[in-house]
Amino acid sequence: MNKIKFFLNPIEDREEYLNHIASEGYRLVRSGSIVHEFEKTNSNYRYAVEYIGYMNNKERKKYTEFLNSMNLKVFTAPLNIGKLSFGNIKLRPYNSLKSMIATSPGMINKEILIIETDGSKEIPIFSDKESKNLDINRRKAPYYYFLFFLCPFNNISFI
Repeated sequence: MNKIKFFLNPIEDREEYLNHIASEGYRLVRSGSIVHEFEKTNSNYRYAVEYIGYMNNKERKKYTEFLNSMNLKVFTAPLNIGKLSFGNIKLRPYNSLKSMIATSPGMINKEILIIETDGSKEIPIFSDKESKNLDINRRKAPYYYFLFFLCPFNNISFI
């Protein structure tokens, strides 16, 4: 079953949506920016969604291998809607120096990580308030960059 869903808040809204669909007896098979593929199941699943756009590709692979070693299934999804990318390079100046350049294949269109577990397991992300605050600050960084550095240049172009 394929479902189309737009998310205004791509992290929390996606997590709530996936857990709602899972409560109806479906399991995620594939995830995209707006299209999600599900299959009917008799098992119970839970999902957690995490922003990983601040990582470089090597860190992302290491993190997903760690999660897989804990018997958790992971999916990646793009943060942008409708961007197809092959052989692309993107500058992310709001990230740390080693993850400032994103490439495709690599971290472009893989900014969101979806973690799946059976209903009895706790998903091991944001176990304390400090890590949750750090995640929120990382997610706000692109917006701050846009507001403080790109908007003034846009206003100058009108003058």
